[in-house]
Amino acid sequence: MRLSELSERSGVSTATIKYYLREGLLTPGRQVNTTTADYDESHLRRLRLVRALIQVGRVPVATAREVLGHVDDESLGRTIRLGAALWALPQEPEPDDQDPAVRSARREVDQLLANLGWETARELAPLSPVHRSLVAAVATLMRLGY
Repeated sequence: MRLSELSERSGVSTATIKYYLREGLLTPGRQVNTTTADYDESHLRRLRLVRALIQVGRVPVATAREVLGHVDDESLGRTIRLGAALWALPQEPEPDDQDPAVRSARREVDQLLANLGWETARELAPLSPVHRSLVAAVATLMRLGY
């Protein structure tokens, strides 16, 4: 598909698509001639991911580039790539350990990891943005009586 069709199908203006191309967020299309490139479904999927990061996730373009760089690094396994991408995203603040619900939630989450046999996850938990988010979510549920 041409740039105009990519724009139409994605709902993203051609000027924005060109900006994403210049910023390296979207790979160039296959050159048809000196002024025309052809784009495929992979470009449409990538464009949707870029828009989700920037519009929904409110991630700055530089951070989106970093996240996508991790996602695209095929020298790493899928889990490592996703983990690296997650660490590059904006993080929630550390839950307040003075809050009794947070302390209780942290114990519950740590116990869950122990029950699952995820010892490595328990060791990395204090550094993990996912652990931090899970503790905050469980603490909120506890405060709400769940």
